[in-house]
Amino acid sequence: MYGELQETVKYYRALQILNIQFNFACKKAVIPVFFLSIYVGCLLCNFGTIHLYGIVKMPQYLIFPMITIACKMVAMATFPASARMSSESRVLLKQFRGKAPRNSVDARSLKACHHLVVKVGGFFEIKDETVVRLFEIIMDHTISLILSFA
Repeated sequence: MYGELQETVKYYRALQILNIQFNFACKKAVIPVFFLSIYVGCLLCNFGTIHLYGIVKMPQYLIFPMITIACKMVAMATFPASARMSSESRVLLKQFRGKAPRNSVDARSLKACHHLVVKVGGFFEIKDETVVRLFEIIMDHTISLILSFA
């Protein structure tokens, strides 16, 4: 039990270091650009789908809804996985901390471990409600854009 928990903590610390390196490399540019491209792609293609109906001929018109669907599918595939990593690492740490005897080396090393999280810029981390909030913002801005150019 003692060696198994110590080995598990060692692997978790390695995952934590990889997560820190990933956030350091991606949180300033890659992930915000990813968010922005999904936002802009959905916003412009939603506007094009509604505003250009009947103006653009049918084969070219289908590009707008297809890009919107593709952006939403990418967001639905990537963001929940990142949020799941955060929530499952919290549960895992809670289970580990319950197994470690109090005032032991394992308890102190587990106290130093933090949950794994994907950060976006210096502003926030990806959570379960991130996708819903992103789609809510896209729909609000699409409606504002349509009303502005109506």
